[in-house]
Amino acid sequence: MSIAKETMNKAYFRMQQRMADHLQQEKMSIFEMDAHEREKFIHATVMCLMTMECKEAETAEEAEKTFEVYDSVLTLMMALTPEQFERMFPIEKKFDGDRWGTKDYFFTKKIMDSLPKEEMLYKNITPFDLMWDYCNKTIRELVVGYMGAFSEIRKLQGKPSPLQEFLTQGKGEVD
Repeated sequence: MSIAKETMNKAYFRMQQRMADHLQQEKMSIFEMDAHEREKFIHATVMCLMTMECKEAETAEEAEKTFEVYDSVLTLMMALTPEQFERMFPIEKKFDGDRWGTKDYFFTKKIMDSLPKEEMLYKNITPFDLMWDYCNKTIRELVVGYMGAFSEIRKLQGKPSPLQEFLTQGKGEVD
């Protein structure tokens, strides 16, 4: 891990820890927090996860813990409104998705505009569906980490990864 990334991780971790301690002391849930404080807490939690050093899990318990952390962070992010989410994770300014058949600004904006503006995301879309369709580097890395953690669990259980399973299902089938 680079020194800059390690320093950022420590800063995000301290910020997230301070806010988590405040929640615990006040005996309040994240939903009772002021909207701005909730945004800061969620952003610090996401960035703490994204800047920490990743290592391959050696046991099924480690892999499951890593997956649970990713799953919790995705769930936590769903406590934001579409506007808060877009402000925190700006949509990348890529505009050639139609040309290349990829997700771009317009694809993502269409999804975000279809969601009720004042409602928290969890009421209208699943975490994975939102993250999968969202065009932002941090979110993309979060999804890759989430999928990687799930693949590690499967590998440690002696099962094929979701990608391997998908690829073997298509073998021998002709359209």
